Amino acid sequence: MNKMLVVDNLSEKTIARLFAKIDINVMTGCWSWMGSTTANGYGNVRINKVGHRTHRLMYAWLVGPIPAGKGKDIPVIDHACNNRLCCNPAHLQLISDTENILKGNGATAKKARQTLCHNGHPLPPAINGHRRCMICHREWNRKNYAKNPSKFIAKVNNRRLRLRQLEIG
Repeated sequence: MNKMLVVDNLSEKTIARLFAKIDINVMTGCWSWMGSTTANGYGNVRINKVGHRTHRLMYAWLVGPIPAGKGKDIPVIDHACNNRLCCNPAHLQLISDTENILKGNGATAKKARQTLCHNGHPLPPAINGHRRCMICHREWNRKNYAKNPSKFIAKVNNRRLRLRQLEIG
C-alpha cells in the first residue's frame, strides 16, 4: 500500500506562520515562499518537527492527499507556473514523473522534442524509447562495410544470432 501525504487540519497559529512567509504576486498569481529553501530551490517548512516542501504541503492541505516517496510510478507535483517557490495550489498539478521530466529543459526533454538529427534528417518515432536517424545509420553501415566487408558481415551475423537466442530463450 502506498503511503500518502495527508494534511487534515492545521492550527490557526501554523496557518498564520505559513502565510506570513508567502508573498502573493497579483500579476502572476504565484504564492512565492519567502522562508527557507532546499538546495535545489524549493520552499521548505517544518511543522511539528517534520520537514515538508511547501508546495507539497499546500497541495495536500488544500487540494487532497498526494503519494509520498519517489519513484517512476509515483506521481509528482508539477508547478504549472515553472516557479519552484510557488505554493499556490491553483498552479500545482499531480502528474507522472516522466511527464514532469519531459516538460522541463533537461537533456532528456530536449532530446525527446528533437525532430531532426545532427545532420538535419528527420527522426522517426521512438521504438522502445530509442530513436535513430535511419539515413545516417545506413550511411554509417555503408562506410563500415566498404572498409572491411568480411568483418562487417561477421558482426551482423553475430548480432542476428544473439537476437535469435534471445527470442528462443
